[in-house]
Amino acid sequence: MKYLYLIISFLIISCKTNTEINKITYKFSGIEYKGNLCNECEPNNKECCEIYYLSRKFYKNYHYKFRENGQIDSIYSYHVPLGVTEFSLEEYVKAWDSRDSLLSFNVLWDKNNSEIIENGKKIKNFKIDVKNKFIYIFKKKKEENFKYKQIDIYVFE
Repeated sequence: MKYLYLIISFLIISCKTNTEINKITYKFSGIEYKGNLCNECEPNNKECCEIYYLSRKFYKNYHYKFRENGQIDSIYSYHVPLGVTEFSLEEYVKAWDSRDSLLSFNVLWDKNNSEIIENGKKIKNFKIDVKNKFIYIFKKKKEENFKYKQIDIYVFE
């Protein structure tokens, strides 16, 4: 009976959906809202400022594309008067945001420990959506008297 249990367990594990994560390629963050801030565009597309996910609507703050080494390659900005614009990291820092932290921003996937490492900080409290290839984290935020919900989504390969 003990061996039958082991065989059945092995079969269940073998048939489980493959959740192997090799690297993180994008990260975007959004704030939950109920309005209509984006012009006509297809939600969840990187050129659209709207994310519709898990029956909730979010307005994107930013969208980072990463190089192989985990550093930012380019940034999609949703706050430019001409609409969504893709900037190289260097262009974005020069034109919009001179924080040195963006130049050293780094996101990697640690396969051995199944965790995200963002700027040296280990992130273990997340959920994985295999179908969409998303790792996502919901956060409750508060700034002065304003409370809101934020989602961070890491896209993986």
